[in-house]
Amino acid sequence: MVCPGCSSENTIKKGNKQWIWLAMDAGRREITGLYAGSRNREGACGLWKSLSGVYRQCAIGLPIFMKLAAVDN
Repeated sequence: MVCPGCSSENTIKKGNKQWIWLAMDAGRREITGLYAGSRNREGACGLWKSLSGVYRQCAIGLPIFMKLAAVDN
């Protein structure tokens, strides 16, 4: 796959999948955290670190998030 607007040398490789991690404040419907990267512990920790201290104190983790955060990859 060729990146639109890029030279033909810049291609998107299927083996280098990136995930976009989002954290939302459901009441305000605002994105409170964002991380783009791998789908493993590093990605889960990256999302956690992107949250402000206020949101970290009040965070409710989903089981999938907690499972990924516990995996060592």
